[in-house]
Amino acid sequence: MKSIRTIAAAYALAVAGAVLAAPAPVLSNFSLDSEGWITVDLFGLTGPGTVTWDTAGFIASYDTHKWNAFSAPAKFLGDKGGFLGGTLSLKLSDSMSDAQPNWPVVVITDGAIKLASWPFASPGSDFTDFSFALDAGSWVKVDSTHPSASEFAKVLGGLTGVFVNADFKTSGNDYARLDDVVLTAPVPEPETYALFLAGLGVLGVSLGRRRRGA
Repeated sequence: MKSIRTIAAAYALAVAGAVLAAPAPVLSNFSLDSEGWITVDLFGLTGPGTVTWDTAGFIASYDTHKWNAFSAPAKFLGDKGGFLGGTLSLKLSDSMSDAQPNWPVVVITDGAIKLASWPFASPGSDFTDFSFALDAGSWVKVDSTHPSASEFAKVLGGLTGVFVNADFKTSGNDYARLDDVVLTAPVPEPETYALFLAGLGVLGVSLGRRRRGA
């Protein structure tokens, strides 16, 4: 039968492995160039377009498509299941928007399911900070229902598109800017770290006793 010390030590090592295995943040801060971001039409009516990179460290686009959106490069795509429970944050501005905040800020898809960030909001003409939890309750499907936990995990595990809305005005040629797009993995709860440290302490005591008894 395993002792409490053995179990605590094993748990500590398991937690340490989970912490070390957490994926590093995925970041676009546009300090050097546009980093492969382009614009697309979310309706799929026209081909991809280009963005303008500003030396101040952001990208921008005029309303070049019917529903214009910034499209993320490959580093934001693929299996991002390790970010489940984390956040997707960004800074966004738009020169004009409709009176009601009825447009999603971000749309993600695995090619089969398309999810829009919720609640909907509109940026101001200055940069507005947005942060969306990477869980099922923070996203909606085209029928305005939230995806199930398994549906959301499926999308996050096979991303084929991450799109940031650049078109918050029904008519008019608005000018959108994007900066500091970051995918961040979940941070372990303080209680988890406490158990980790306690387990390491138990492990250290056990090893010390073994050495003295040798």
